[in-house]
Amino acid sequence: MMTATRRSDTKSEILDIAERYWLRQGYNGFSYQHIAQDLGVKSAAIHYHFPAKGDLGVALVERMRRRFVRWAERTDAEIVGFWPRFDAFVAIYEAYLDDGKKLCPSGILDAEYHTIPEGMQEAAHGLTTAILRWLTRALRAGRDAGEVSFNGEPEGAAIVVGATLQGAVQIARSLGRDAFHTTVEHLKKLLHP
Repeated sequence: MMTATRRSDTKSEILDIAERYWLRQGYNGFSYQHIAQDLGVKSAAIHYHFPAKGDLGVALVERMRRRFVRWAERTDAEIVGFWPRFDAFVAIYEAYLDDGKKLCPSGILDAEYHTIPEGMQEAAHGLTTAILRWLTRALRAGRDAGEVSFNGEPEGAAIVVGATLQGAVQIARSLGRDAFHTTVEHLKKLLHP
């Protein structure tokens, strides 16, 4: 009989493997068979933990959202000033390039939005909202402190920054990391007062 700890470990392993596939190939680019093969189990073992692929997808997105929220709380508590926080935020996206040219989760979700299950769409909205709320707060505080300048409301600037970084990660897959760094440098120039 499988113990609760072993079930939890297996569930975490499933999520880890699914995340690797997801960030490289997108949600539609892998199946339970891929995960089962990597784990050395039958697909039924995956269904035990996640009855439908949509359940797995929601768990992945929620995991990413929780991870981002923890990052944001830690960053806000430990890092002072807009530019150091911005650099920490950019480092999240750069890490996807460092780890086998993965895509960022929100970029994948936005690209596949109309092909993912409704529950995943709701979870995707939650992840994107968490990211944009943090960016909005950071941009507002940065402008109030005179560290950053932009036209319009911080909410709009947050969308521009987030979309630009998502696009930079995607372009860097084919053009190389210099394209990512060039995009970041231009974004910084646009935001400097």
